[in-house]
Amino acid sequence: MANSEFSWDDYFEKCLNKFKLGDIYLDGFYHPTVCLRIDIDYERKDIGLEGVSLLDGSWPRGCSVVHSGPDKITCEEAWNMKEEYECRIRPREKTPDEIMRYVNGREVMSGDKVRLGDDEGMVTCLMDRNKSPSAFGENIWEGYRNRVVIRFSKRGFVHYIGELGPDIELVSETMKYADGQQIRLGDRVKLGKDENGKVVCLIEVGEYLPGEDWLYLKEGIMTRFPQFGHIHYKKAEEDLQLIARAGEPPK
Repeated sequence: MANSEFSWDDYFEKCLNKFKLGDIYLDGFYHPTVCLRIDIDYERKDIGLEGVSLLDGSWPRGCSVVHSGPDKITCEEAWNMKEEYECRIRPREKTPDEIMRYVNGREVMSGDKVRLGDDEGMVTCLMDRNKSPSAFGENIWEGYRNRVVIRFSKRGFVHYIGELGPDIELVSETMKYADGQQIRLGDRVKLGKDENGKVVCLIEVGEYLPGEDWLYLKEGIMTRFPQFGHIHYKKAEEDLQLIARAGEPPK
């Protein structure tokens, strides 16, 4: 719903005490994560969480409380998600009714830029238990399947369940590699002969690894290579290649 009184300053204040060390939260890639560090940036009005995944032990995992809106979950929920993950590392293919799409038929992806009237926003969370190997227990997330969270500049965070309204217009798609795969935080990437690069910040989505807050750049992604250092991409180039996802061995 539209909220003409929405203020990022007020929202930041509400988020200040939302998490504490030891809490378990659901990060932007649907991993139940134990919070090990909280960084508060009063100047930029942002709160960064860092932790370790209870699914595959991947660490560190960064998430912005203000921009990504992570949910706090219980130990029981995290344990059930872990059991579900172990049972099916590879998720089954989604049926047509489990895929959220725009009016033009294109599948909704995290990081998409959208427009609703004169209000622009971004898809910051895509709650689909069959979307990634981090699968959810059916009993826990039955009410959350096919939920999209969009952060609008005027309306703030808006949840859509089941389907998007016909007035949601796709402005631009999330960044992808040249082969069409979606770029994710922590991806191991190759540039030239350097195969040990890493995607350290998804700027527009508001997610970053510890010490890699590059959100002030406003758009694109930040990568870090042992040979080349940090490289900012506003658009992924053909020579940037995916080697492996975070926590996965190279193919």
